[in-house]
Amino acid sequence: MGKKFVVDARTIIHLGRESIKDHTTALIELVKNGYDADANVVEIEIYKQSTFNKIRVADDGDGMTEKEMDDNWLRIGHSHKRSSKQTTKKHRRKTGEKGIGRLSTDRLGKNLEIKSISSDGIPHGLKIDWELFNQDGMEVSSIDLDPLENPKVCLPEEAKTNTGTELIITNLRANWTQENIQNLYNELAILTPPFKEIIDFEIYLKNDVAPEFNGKVAPTALLKPEIEIELDYDGLSYDLIYSIKDRFDPDNPITEVTSWQNLMQKVIDPFDYPFTQKLLCGPVKVKLLLYPRTKALAEGTNFKLSELREYVDKNVGVKIYRDNISVKPYGFLNVQYGGDWLGLAERHSRNPAGLDRPEYRVVANQLVGAVFIERDANPLLIDSASREGLVENEGFYDLRALVLGTLALLENRRYQIYQNQKKGGTAKPTPTEQSEIFKDKIDVLKQEVQSLKKIGTDLAESQQLRESIQHIEEFIQDSIQTSKSFEELLNHNRVLAGLATLGIAAAVFGHETQGAISEFNNAAKLAKEFIEEAPEEIEIVLDELAKAIKYGDQVSAWGAFALSRVQKEKRKRENKPIDQIIHRVVKEIQVVFDAVDIQIEYNLDGIFAKVYPMDIESIVINIITNAYTACLQQADNRKIRIELKSSTIDDVDGFSLSIANSGPPIDMTLAAWIWEPLNTLKKDSTGKEIGTGLGLTIVKSIVDALKGDAKVFNDNVLGGALFQIWLPLNLK
Repeated sequence: MGKKFVVDARTIIHLGRESIKDHTTALIELVKNGYDADANVVEIEIYKQSTFNKIRVADDGDGMTEKEMDDNWLRIGHSHKRSSKQTTKKHRRKTGEKGIGRLSTDRLGKNLEIKSISSDGIPHGLKIDWELFNQDGMEVSSIDLDPLENPKVCLPEEAKTNTGTELIITNLRANWTQENIQNLYNELAILTPPFKEIIDFEIYLKNDVAPEFNGKVAPTALLKPEIEIELDYDGLSYDLIYSIKDRFDPDNPITEVTSWQNLMQKVIDPFDYPFTQKLLCGPVKVKLLLYPRTKALAEGTNFKLSELREYVDKNVGVKIYRDNISVKPYGFLNVQYGGDWLGLAERHSRNPAGLDRPEYRVVANQLVGAVFIERDANPLLIDSASREGLVENEGFYDLRALVLGTLALLENRRYQIYQNQKKGGTAKPTPTEQSEIFKDKIDVLKQEVQSLKKIGTDLAESQQLRESIQHIEEFIQDSIQTSKSFEELLNHNRVLAGLATLGIAAAVFGHETQGAISEFNNAAKLAKEFIEEAPEEIEIVLDELAKAIKYGDQVSAWGAFALSRVQKEKRKRENKPIDQIIHRVVKEIQVVFDAVDIQIEYNLDGIFAKVYPMDIESIVINIITNAYTACLQQADNRKIRIELKSSTIDDVDGFSLSIANSGPPIDMTLAAWIWEPLNTLKKDSTGKEIGTGLGLTIVKSIVDALKGDAKVFNDNVLGGALFQIWLPLNLK
């Protein structure tokens, strides 16, 4: 007699809760089932905070007859999707073929009610207690499932048909958190491609954990990238057709045909996996979009820079879409493994070349993309046994190589654009950068001379060659001296800016200092008179001496402050704590602010940067000098707020210095005007102009030289001007 397999009941547990990574993945599987059922709408409800404690997933798909539920849904490992690969109404390619996706309900909760109604109009359903399968020695077929008597199938509120399926899962296994809901929403938003809107499939979410995510799940509106490339491979020939367009010349896309043999020379695969001479991955379409996160990219759109960055953060990564449904984990950066399946981070770290070099590499967090494949047309791109990703075989390696080759075309285009802009004068280096470039060229020339000397005995004996080498070496020495002189000139400019800043501050604080000297003299004279004429009035003497000391401290503080501004060490470029520089320079003249009841508030993060301390001090002194004058125009409640925060702009790490005051607001039509030389808004209590119009010009010139950014706003809290300065951490 023949033998038979016996399937243990625990197999259900192994295929369900133990084989699915997390509860988000399990829920996505149920949404895919709705998609495969030709649903127009899938509705998800998650309740943990209320008394419900349940998950509900409903769709308005085709539904199931009782026979279909018995023959298909209850037959583990069987999938009618293998024989019927496309849906009948919408002709969608069905996503599941293993016949175990339904077991993801076990990953979500202990109990399940499934109810369905098809075109026959007869509702039916089952109750399943998954814990019944968690028993020793039980066979799957020996466990009875309870049918539901006359069940009511509640379809989605936005349902467009009278058919569909409803799942209710109770006794939930996972504690859904706000982060879980946000991750679920984000994954649902990119379940289908954001580049080609699927108008006949909608997802709605309701929950009581993070209600801000309730409503229709929709991808963010597509933002125009800096560069976009599309590449098509038909799966048969050696030819690849690609099209590139950019925002600088959007009406003239470049369309080219190249061969895989040519493109494969540009592939840089950090995993070093082999790929074949003829692509085995099958037909593929690649779409990559580059978002450098720059302010310029947001100009001319309805997006703010913060919205641009939010858009990229939500969509970043190159995802694989098979039959228009995303395949995890590719491009999902919140997963532990496989998210960066192209190795973009490793690829960039191996060669972090900038735009000024041909080997420029894109930074991973700038790239949004999609790779489109089909289950039937790409037979080598098959699911792994765990349902997390694709089997890594020759077809997969070729797919990755093709995407990396497409990326190389995009990078080359961006490098060319940068070079064209540079020739047009839009990338002019600062004087300090020019000095560094000049020194680099001298070093290269010195190395070439050394190499020339080692060419060989015969050449070295040549009188003409010896004279040429001597002339070049003399030129190098002259160039080195020129470079040093240029550096000294830059350093002198730094000193002059510091001295000008000190002069501006002296003009503003001079009145207070002069008053302090007068008050010091008066108190000292009065104390002397009482000592000589009425020594018994010792309390008055002590009081006057205390006043004299107070005013003397003000004068002393200003003198120490002035003398310390041009110390030599402040002109050395070193790694310094920016917060301490700011705090120290303000504290040195704190008494001047205290004398007129100006309160200074600090919120300084600990930040180190390679800087010239004199530059930072000049920026701070000029702006707080402006703030001092502005505050004096208010009778009371005089305040200055200084904040220092880390800040990244255009993928460059830096810091933001904000200084706000409680003086009068600035007319924002003058926001650009105030940085120009000799323009001033400083007024005394009578309204008379008292400023030199040079302080903010000095600030702007320093910031520009350091490749930073300077802006002015009106502060919402204090009411006066808010100056915001951004500088890179590695100042040039």
